[in-house]
Amino acid sequence: MTLVKAAAVQISPVLYSREGTVDKVVQKILELGDQGVQFAVFPETIVPYYPYFSFAHPKLAATQPLEEV
Repeated sequence: MTLVKAAAVQISPVLYSREGTVDKVVQKILELGDQGVQFAVFPETIVPYYPYFSFAHPKLAATQPLEEV
């Protein structure tokens, strides 16, 4: 039987930075490789990043009319 060292990775994206998120994922992959991990899974939507909370908190402008100052 062949054993495979696997990892389920739970990391957050770099907010509003796809490049920063990709760098973070690459660094984690390198770190896991140093630990002997052969198979790793990451959160489904980490790259490309989208603000998952945008569905929970609608934009103010979309829900309330602007008031005159």
